[in-house]
Amino acid sequence: MSAAFANCFPKASPNPLAPAWMFPSEWLNEAPEGYRDEFQLYTLTQALTASQSITTELAIDTPGNCNYYWRAFGVFLYAGAGRPAVRMRDSEGHMMLNTRVRLANGSPFGRQDYPTPLPAPLRMIPGAKLTFDFREVGGAAGVTVLLMIHGVKRWPTPGPMDGRGGSITEITGGAGAAAVGGL
Repeated sequence: MSAAFANCFPKASPNPLAPAWMFPSEWLNEAPEGYRDEFQLYTLTQALTASQSITTELAIDTPGNCNYYWRAFGVFLYAGAGRPAVRMRDSEGHMMLNTRVRLANGSPFGRQDYPTPLPAPLRMIPGAKLTFDFREVGGAAGVTVLLMIHGVKRWPTPGPMDGRGGSITEITGGAGAAAVGGL
């Protein structure tokens, strides 16, 4: 398998024919050979009034040579007694879940001390955006929601061939930049 596709496929599975969602997400948490992971936490705070619906985007600001892998989701509710729900869309506008998820402190999608892992990490390209459709479903009070998006930036490990055609020393046979006109 080429190095370009190495970060798209899991390293091991008890059943190699099983889709990724059938095995635990921690199996996909190891960076494949030739890559290194750097933890990244994105946060989004949204205030909702009673019965309000609002759409918010979260930009994933990764540099051009690394992808972001969203691994876990944490929530904290404060400043109100409202009951929020959220629907999530990926950077292409596809719904990530069939319905809105109710958020509550202490529920599976509402724990700040132990984030809820995703079944399989969601790979996001540089410049991607996550869209969150919030709705206060209680109808009686407002609330402020803090979303925590846990993940990693996956960087390629520099190798002997850095750049498009190799290092300048390898191209010129050791003469360096002076041999090619002082690049």
